Amino acid sequence: MFRGLCLLFMFCQIAWANTDLEKKRFYKCYSIFVRQAMPENHLLWVAVKSGNLSGTDACMQLIEKAKLGADGLIQNTQDVEAIKILKRFSEWSRSFASGSIGAELNSSADVIDANGAAHYITRSVLKEGAEFKDIVTLSYGLIAKRSSSVNRKYSILPIYRPYKYNIGTTATAEDYFLKFWQGIFPVTSIPPAPNFFPRLVETGNLLGIIPDQEAIVLDQGFGSVPFNGSGKSVNQHFGGGVLGSQSYLLGNMPVMNFVTDGGLKVHRTFGKNVLEDFLCRPSPYLRSVDVIAEVNPDSAIAFRSGLSCMGCHASQDNVAAVTRNLFHLGTNNMSSASKYGMRFIADTVANKIDTAPLPIDAPDVNFYKRVPSGRLFYRSYSGAKIDVPLTDLSSLGEAISEQDDFYICGVKKFYKVLSGIEVDLSDPGDINFEPLSSEHQDFQQKVISWGLELKQSQNMLGIIRKIIASPEFVSLGQNP
Repeated sequence: MFRGLCLLFMFCQIAWANTDLEKKRFYKCYSIFVRQAMPENHLLWVAVKSGNLSGTDACMQLIEKAKLGADGLIQNTQDVEAIKILKRFSEWSRSFASGSIGAELNSSADVIDANGAAHYITRSVLKEGAEFKDIVTLSYGLIAKRSSSVNRKYSILPIYRPYKYNIGTTATAEDYFLKFWQGIFPVTSIPPAPNFFPRLVETGNLLGIIPDQEAIVLDQGFGSVPFNGSGKSVNQHFGGGVLGSQSYLLGNMPVMNFVTDGGLKVHRTFGKNVLEDFLCRPSPYLRSVDVIAEVNPDSAIAFRSGLSCMGCHASQDNVAAVTRNLFHLGTNNMSSASKYGMRFIADTVANKIDTAPLPIDAPDVNFYKRVPSGRLFYRSYSGAKIDVPLTDLSSLGEAISEQDDFYICGVKKFYKVLSGIEVDLSDPGDINFEPLSSEHQDFQQKVISWGLELKQSQNMLGIIRKIIASPEFVSLGQNP
């Protein structure tokens, strides 16, 4: 009998310990995803405390509230928890994608969703039927559905709002705002103007993510120099999911009227950030042996003469090369006197000439006119050399979606925000690679294994469940 009591006591201790662990797991989950005090009578919390539901299951049921249906919206647009969880995923997604549209891009933010790049990541995780590879393979733009639609008369940018209520009698509200878009404020007369009443970016709580289906085309009432943007769609998508979105391109091609020449002048920030954001590749991206053939000490382009330089340029410049025809334009001249115009990315080269693949030995004044070409060229997390020819942004997205690094990188980022652990995915064959501790090797192998699983399943929520169920998720959490 005494032995039986001891066994019962031990069983109870284990049960109590397990319940306590699951309480900690759900408490941390709620604090991370909802970021508010959890009501003591919350149904999921009560079920976890009573031992009827695991912390992992409760957490996943909580996240399910923010799933996007076939229409792209959360199921209950009045559910405060669902709205907060969707916002949390959107915030993480913004941190995963470099570049942003700020007030310096003026009234572009009225028609181009500043969070557009993040929408591709959030959608891939939460949308019904979506796949993780959609991030870099969707062929259309995305825009947020929010709790407040915007009247077409008014800008959403704070720097313009004071003017909206002091228009006077010289112009209608629509015409006044049109001045900002045309880049001609503060002149009093308005030139022959277009019927330009585009859909505006909505404000308020994020409720969903939907296709951006309305082409916002500029007519002859809009000028731009040195390349004419008339007839171009301000929200044109260039393929490759997030890579071809206006928000990601504007955020990573910040210099207006920049003409690429294949030498010093390429959209290098774009190339660098694509490798970092979606493949988690640190520089240098290649080993010296990979670029020996590309070094030319007699080149007119300075970086062509060094192995260490080409370890970066041979990779990031080749990614950037597929954007050679794209220009960051602005309505009118965007001078300091008329700085309120709209900015956007456009391909203004109608008749392209034969391509010139990189590397080249001297700057090419016709580089921006040439048919785009490039390479996805780097060393992967395993040390394997990746070398895939590219023809445009769509091919870049497809090439990225076929790499293990893309999925392992996605897991690495969610693992970091949920566990606090930063996993090193550097090329193990690099001469500067430092051996990892046994503990870090375990974390690394877990992320790699889950990344390879994600490539097969395309279901990031399934991987997030595994992270939440892991010991490290709880070990860095808060006690209830």
